[in-house]
Amino acid sequence: MLKGNKYRYISALIAAAVVAAVCAYYREVFSQESLAELMGRISDCLVVAGVLLAGIGVLSWIKSKGAYDMMSYGIDSLIKPFTSRRKEFEAFYDFKVRKAEERKPWLKEWLAVGLCTLLLALIFLALYYMF
Repeated sequence: MLKGNKYRYISALIAAAVVAAVCAYYREVFSQESLAELMGRISDCLVVAGVLLAGIGVLSWIKSKGAYDMMSYGIDSLIKPFTSRRKEFEAFYDFKVRKAEERKPWLKEWLAVGLCTLLLALIFLALYYMF
């Protein structure tokens, strides 16, 4: 799993940690007096990071399937008459084929890290209810 893409996983883990740390700072996590409140606030911060990263992963998967090509073509058609490329109009089919060739792989690492962060948040939520 981490063989060729370990840096992508590490960057997703760092992003999750930064988002959770910023959320923890603003929620004043470590100034809580009871252990139950601490577990609840940590769970909240992990949910924010997990939803953000999983959302980025899902949106990149949707983009890799070409779901945003129509909007991109429409915006390109609106802007093109005002640029130096105004004579380079192409059909939507040609645009879609060109975009499919240029398409990058989706961010499955971000989705995986986001889902693991949500799982960790569920564990902290269970600890919140135990204490």
